[in-house]
Amino acid sequence: MSLTHSVNMNWKLLIGVLAGLLIIGMFSGSSGQQSSSAGQQSQSRALEASNSVEWKKVDFLELELPANIQELRDQVKITSGKAKFFDQEIFYQTGAVPAGVSRSGRTVLLLHGAAFTSQTWIDKVPTLRTLAALGHGVIAIDLPGYGKSSQASVPDNGEFLARLIQSLAGKQPIVVSPSMSGSFIIPMLANPQYRDLISGWVPVAPVSTGLVASFSSQLLTPTLIVVGENDRSLGNRSKEDLKGLPNATLPQVLPGAGHPAYLDQPEMWHKLLHNFIIKVNQANSAQFMEA
Repeated sequence: MSLTHSVNMNWKLLIGVLAGLLIIGMFSGSSGQQSSSAGQQSQSRALEASNSVEWKKVDFLELELPANIQELRDQVKITSGKAKFFDQEIFYQTGAVPAGVSRSGRTVLLLHGAAFTSQTWIDKVPTLRTLAALGHGVIAIDLPGYGKSSQASVPDNGEFLARLIQSLAGKQPIVVSPSMSGSFIIPMLANPQYRDLISGWVPVAPVSTGLVASFSSQLLTPTLIVVGENDRSLGNRSKEDLKGLPNATLPQVLPGAGHPAYLDQPEMWHKLLHNFIIKVNQANSAQFMEA
C-alpha cells in the first residue's frame, strides 16, 4: 500500500469519527431541550382539551344522580391496604364498582382535612361509595401524620403526593383536596413536571392557595372550586385565590355549609362531582378524537 493511499485512508477515518461525535453531541444537546419542553407540550395538550369546555359556563348541577344511587351504594365493597412511600406506610381505602355498572375509566383520589381521615368519606359522607356506584375508580388515603398513617412522616409533601398518584391512583385521576390537604396538592402543582399527573382538581377551601399566584397562568388543570356559604375564612380566601385559574369553574357555593362543606350538603356535593367528572371525561375524549 502506498504512503499516499494510507494517508487518505487515515483522513477518511478521522473525518468519520469527528462526524459521529458531532451527531452524538447534537442529540445530547437537544435531549435536555426536549426534556425541558416536555412539560410545556403536555400542558399545551391539556389546554387544548380543557378549552373544549367553557368551564365558567357549565351548570354542575344539571344532571341528577341515578334514581337507584342508594341501592348501588349499598353494593359497593370497600377494601383497605397499605403502601410504602419514602419507606413510610400509608393507609388507603378503595371501593369496587358494583356488578353491572359501566366503568368510566376515571379514578378519583380523596384527600382529607386535618380533623378527618379516609374514613370521613365512608362514615360521615358517602362519597367513596357514591363515586364507585357511579362507575369511577376511587381511593381515599390517610395522609402522613393522620389516622392509620399517623406514624408516617415524609420529607416533601408535593413529591410524596406525586409518587402516590403514580403508584396508586391510575392514569390522571381527579384529586379532591379539602383544607389541610392543600399543603400536599399545591406544592405538587407548583412543580411543572407533576401538573400533568392529574386531569382535574376539586379544591374545597384548601390551605396554601396564596402560593398559586406564582404559577396560576400555567396551571391549566380543570378546577372545580367548592366552598361553604358560611366558611368566611379559608373559603373566601381560597375562592379569591383560585377563581382566576385559566380553567377554573365559577365558585360552587354550598348553601348553609361550613368549612367542610361536603358534610352539610352531601347530595349537592355528589351532584357537583358527578357533573364535573363527566365534563372532564368529555374534554379528554375530545382531545383523543382530535389527536
